[in-house]
Amino acid sequence: MEKDLECIVRSLKIDILRMFYQSKTGHLSSALSCVELLAVLYLWERNEKDRIILSKGHGAAALYPILVKLGYIRHEELKTFYGYDSRLPALASNKTPGIDVPTGSLGQGFCFATGLAKAYQLDMEKASVFCILGDGEMQEGCVWEAAMFAGTQKLDHIAVFLDYNGIQASEKVQTIIDVDPIREKWEAFGWAVEEIYGHNLTEIQTVVQSFRDGVYHCPLFVIAHTHKGNGISFIEDQADCHMRNPKGDEWQRVCEEFHISLEELNIS
Repeated sequence: MEKDLECIVRSLKIDILRMFYQSKTGHLSSALSCVELLAVLYLWERNEKDRIILSKGHGAAALYPILVKLGYIRHEELKTFYGYDSRLPALASNKTPGIDVPTGSLGQGFCFATGLAKAYQLDMEKASVFCILGDGEMQEGCVWEAAMFAGTQKLDHIAVFLDYNGIQASEKVQTIIDVDPIREKWEAFGWAVEEIYGHNLTEIQTVVQSFRDGVYHCPLFVIAHTHKGNGISFIEDQADCHMRNPKGDEWQRVCEEFHISLEELNIS
């Protein structure tokens, strides 16, 4: 199963690269930062009643190939990414089949996820709410209000994965507004906190399984250490990489690093 998921993630990454090769714009580095997290949450032993909220909506390009595999959209539609009147815009939108909540207005996805978790608690629903949060997004006040609420209400239906790559739209997070110390803050609000490497499928699966098994008895916050632009050497972890996309001959270098041919990105 793990090898199968590794193959699936590889195919997702090729689809993501192809989308940006054809669109020539968008948040490529954000998508490559969270694709493993999304793959496990959506494609690995998911309860059909579980809800997944991509609060960092600018990573939506990582979600679109997953929606293809789930049958919500056709693979050919990936070619329309970022195009005029496309159902696959830069930020997550509920006009895209399979996405319930539009996100990208920072912090709002997490607030919605917290409210949904409270509803599950009241209804005694046997399902989980998963939310992927950006670290720059944690600078929003509504994030901390929702975090305090979830801890106070002991919302053990919700698990939040922090895509902790250290970079926001224009600079490193700590340069704009430092959000550390993260663990101590969330623990103080009544959350269990785990730390994993967010590109390691086994580590993600282990913490997800522990959450589903009811190990924590409180909301779970997972600090997932990631690399923005993961896998592209000249973009990865660069402070200006938020909207940085390969150009011209750089795509050949990308193909070499992902062990694919340029022709694979140029499929019409």
